[in-house]
Amino acid sequence: MLRGYVIFNDVKLPTCRGNISHIVIGEDKIVIETKNYSGHYIIDGGTWYKVKGDEEIELYKDPGRQVKYNILRLKEFLRENGIRKRIWMEAIIVMINNNATIHKQPPDYTVLGAS
Repeated sequence: MLRGYVIFNDVKLPTCRGNISHIVIGEDKIVIETKNYSGHYIIDGGTWYKVKGDEEIELYKDPGRQVKYNILRLKEFLRENGIRKRIWMEAIIVMINNNATIHKQPPDYTVLGAS
């Protein structure tokens, strides 16, 4: 447990199709999406590609779009439930598989844990 933070796992909002892997709440709010991907990935213009040999294959389920969507839904959920305070939320994707490498960091969110 992180001191001074509250962690919620596998959060399902009524307005979301899927789940938010983790929400870490402290002095600021952080939305975290974890991925157990392995292999080599390129993020170009916000689009994720998996490198297979000489090919770059666009991911159908793009983690970047997912984490940004989750932030929007969480902000809506809080607003709809009477929390009107401006809350800072940061989009972070954590790659939990040591065999994942990311080439190029995206400009509008952070990817951690990948080489």
